[in-house]
Amino acid sequence: MKAEIHRIKNSSYIITEKQWKCVEIHLKDTIKKKGFRAIILLPKLAYDSFEQKYFAHKNKHDLDYKTCVAIGIVAWTAWTALDEIRDEKKFEHDSLAIFSTLRPMVDEMIHSLRLNKKLKNKLIGKIGMMECANSKMCSTTIRSPYILKSAAASVPLLALMMKMQVELKHIRLCQKYFYHFIGARQLSDDALDWPEDMKKGQHTLVTLWLEQAIGKGRSVREYRKAFDTTVSPRVARKILRHSRLSISHARKMTCFTSTEFLEELPRFYETMATNILKKYSSR
Repeated sequence: MKAEIHRIKNSSYIITEKQWKCVEIHLKDTIKKKGFRAIILLPKLAYDSFEQKYFAHKNKHDLDYKTCVAIGIVAWTAWTALDEIRDEKKFEHDSLAIFSTLRPMVDEMIHSLRLNKKLKNKLIGKIGMMECANSKMCSTTIRSPYILKSAAASVPLLALMMKMQVELKHIRLCQKYFYHFIGARQLSDDALDWPEDMKKGQHTLVTLWLEQAIGKGRSVREYRKAFDTTVSPRVARKILRHSRLSISHARKMTCFTSTEFLEELPRFYETMATNILKKYSSR
């Protein structure tokens, strides 16, 4: 973690000394979290796993690789601060300062990669999709707005793959991989947080399924029973489908010598969902 922090702090185009105090604690907390840490390190793991043919101009791409790692760390830190503002109503100075400090730097780093205009607009557009899904302005008619978070989660790895000039089929597989991995991950989080989400009026796929099962305006106890008997196995099946599709798309990315570093993330949710379904089938 020290090396990652050092890289960010000493990158002149990322964080100034004056800005550092309001960012450092949140940044360290983000990197410490196993799930976030695994995601922000994907560019590094991918770089180490690229097929040799993509390194014909290795020196040319070295700085881009470091920038992609920095994008991953800075972007996730900014967006977790945004989640806190949205979900926890944390409007205090630190969360707002972190987001307002780091968010513009994501675009700045993407511009520094010197991608062609079409690819650059595609990456920035994906970030916009995520921020729309994360905002209160997001339409509640969208059945699963959390899936759009995958657009932003994929940005650091997609940026690196584009700079390494991998084939378009691998870019598309990467997008599908993240779509299903983040779907499994977020649905798992929503299955844990549904009581708080319902209290806040936060719409998720889990709260939607609960209301479909027994209607709106019921007690927490009634919703808990509905979750345990009906919704939980439905959630597990959905997580299992997402995780297996994510693994399947990862295995098709032959631009890497091994895709184990990608498969490991959704495999955790595959195992979890499988165990839940086994428990219900044994009843």
